Amino acid sequence: MAELPSAWKIFNAICGLTDADLTESEVAVLLALCRFTDPGGGNIYPKQRTVAAILHIAVRTVTTAISGLRRKGYLEVEYHQQGTVVHYKFCLAKLGLDSLVEIKKTMFQYLEAMDKGGVSDQLREACEQAISQLQQLGIDPREIEKEYDALNAREREGVKI
Repeated sequence: MAELPSAWKIFNAICGLTDADLTESEVAVLLALCRFTDPGGGNIYPKQRTVAAILHIAVRTVTTAISGLRRKGYLEVEYHQQGTVVHYKFCLAKLGLDSLVEIKKTMFQYLEAMDKGGVSDQLREACEQAISQLQQLGIDPREIEKEYDALNAREREGVKI
């Protein structure tokens, strides 16, 4: 169950928030979204109706909470060209999990360089350190590679990122 460590880290980060700017509904929605996150904190796919059902609140309350979370920098939303939501993504830096953000950047740079056919020794060493850090966080490095591949596939399909 590779998803649990990251979901629990995100859950714990949300529980530890002291931002008085968040409403109870916003915190509840963040916590509910943990149930649907992938190991990297992104690709959260539930419908607002599903989140509302889990929390026993109105869909409109979920919509308002998501708008507030976007405005306050806790959540990103990716859209199709038609304007419909593709998925949500936690802003890990805002949740105090920015080391994971840096690790993912390093991994993405490495994978991009591999795609182009050349990796420097410095980048290779940085990637090895990133893999070690991911393993310490309980995240399978292959999950980051899958996320990278999915992002590239969505880019090719014309999805705004």
